[in-house]
Amino acid sequence: MIFATQKGFKGIDHRGAFGADLGVASEMVNFRINESGALVKRQGIRHIFEADNEINGVWRGILKSEEVIIFAAGGKLYRISPYGTPEPLYIGNIGNGRCVMFEFNNWLYIKCADYYGKYDGETFMEVEGYIPLVAISCTPQGEGQIFEQINLICDKRRQRYSANGSSMFYYLAEKEIDGIDSITLDGKPYEGEWTSDKHAGTISFKNAVPAGLNNLEITYRKANGTDSRRRILGCSHIMMFGGNSDGRIFLWGNPQLPNYRFYSDLADGVPSAEYFPVNGFTVIGNKPINCIVQQYDKQLIFAEDKAYYSYCELKTDSVGRVYSSFPVFSLNGEKGCIFETDGCVIDNKPVTLCRDGFNMWESTAVVNEKNAINFSAPICNFVPSFASSSNKDFCMFDFLANRELFFIFGEFAYIYNYGLNAWYSYDNFGGKHHFVYGDLVYFAKGKVLCSFGNHQEEDLEHLCIWKSAFLGNGKKDCNLLEFSADMYIRGNCGVRVQFEKSGNAVKTLQEFDLNDQGERFLRITARPRRKRALPFRIWFTDMGTGKMNLYGFVLKTRDTERRNRFGLL
Repeated sequence: MIFATQKGFKGIDHRGAFGADLGVASEMVNFRINESGALVKRQGIRHIFEADNEINGVWRGILKSEEVIIFAAGGKLYRISPYGTPEPLYIGNIGNGRCVMFEFNNWLYIKCADYYGKYDGETFMEVEGYIPLVAISCTPQGEGQIFEQINLICDKRRQRYSANGSSMFYYLAEKEIDGIDSITLDGKPYEGEWTSDKHAGTISFKNAVPAGLNNLEITYRKANGTDSRRRILGCSHIMMFGGNSDGRIFLWGNPQLPNYRFYSDLADGVPSAEYFPVNGFTVIGNKPINCIVQQYDKQLIFAEDKAYYSYCELKTDSVGRVYSSFPVFSLNGEKGCIFETDGCVIDNKPVTLCRDGFNMWESTAVVNEKNAINFSAPICNFVPSFASSSNKDFCMFDFLANRELFFIFGEFAYIYNYGLNAWYSYDNFGGKHHFVYGDLVYFAKGKVLCSFGNHQEEDLEHLCIWKSAFLGNGKKDCNLLEFSADMYIRGNCGVRVQFEKSGNAVKTLQEFDLNDQGERFLRITARPRRKRALPFRIWFTDMGTGKMNLYGFVLKTRDTERRNRFGLL
């Protein structure tokens, strides 16, 4: 008699049809591996709320010291409590289409294709945008020092004059303006009489403005053009990045400008999500930008088969002002990211899907150099379908609480447990607009708002399958006498153990109906009495609604030869 004992599991590995490692799976669906190496059922999906329309964005966080879930559906924004029975509270209209939400300076910003707003838990408003100070120290003739650029999302500008005490006629920096919004003198509203000529871009005061240094400020409106605001609102991806103390908002993914990267600037010296200067962009290569991630103090920028890097560089302009620049340099001319996604980093290493599979970008000893290391060889049977698919509606995110990298492809989720270096998969998963919050992932499946993660009992009825690799070298044979497994169950579990000999049909060894067993540890045993079994593999299936952990199993065999010349497996 020979006993082969396996404690712990190692996930999927497609690289060999035959293997000596009992813990390696040739197929593994709806099972995951926990920290101790046990095979456990995937977490449940909880249906939180069903909206009247398709959900286009999800966010969870704290606003005004209260924890809330915010979601967009049918062109409207709602909030619900993450605790108890959710009752949606209408916040306001935002317009239809994909909605991107991010927190900045205690505000939640909401960006759609035709709307940009913000919400702090009480006040909801459309973002007008920072009004830039385009020129300072101007003479009445309009000549002065250029100071700030026009804001793409705001059609207002400010111009500041040093009045000479005698002039009553002042020129603006532009003609054909749309109107004058306000005039201040020494920071207070100007109370004197004045008229304007919008065509000429001039202001005529009834009395001379008192002399002073930058004491007169005129705010006027002039439309930037129909496509100005859409350059920013048309972007589908957002990240925060700043090589120095000031954080900037970076945007990309505008279908009309696919290889453009936009970024915000300081508003009155303060980081802002409401100031996108007209020249605050970089044109990168000639292919659409698919992904941007941060690694330490650098950005890694990926197109389909290209990679670039960028960082914050401080420069000084002609009048001595220090400003931030974000130059771009080539990193790799062969690999990049083949689908559009938000950035994903695990253990400070960016991850992208290249044509050869998933790659981790690791730093080398050479400054600014990265090596793209393929780590998806264990799922090599799946990778070709990713790379050749015409449907690039993929999704990738890091579930840090479990140290799992999720890759969503259709209704399947392929998971890399980077804590254990193991791959597995879930079916009937799908969903869009994933947002990770602690040990939960929020996402939308059509009209249904869902959460997924630890400590959830909902929707646990999944067909869970684990198949070993074929065991044996094909040169010797043995009789399979017994299979036994140590497990923990809670609730109703239906377990089936099956046997498959290479080239033969699958045969059920035994089924175990573990309903109403409560919570307990137990050992299940099957005695197949299969002669000349090698090469073979074991199937382990769970069809119940309860929880189940499989810690290991034992195979009891007897060599058909008198001497074990080749080893058991």
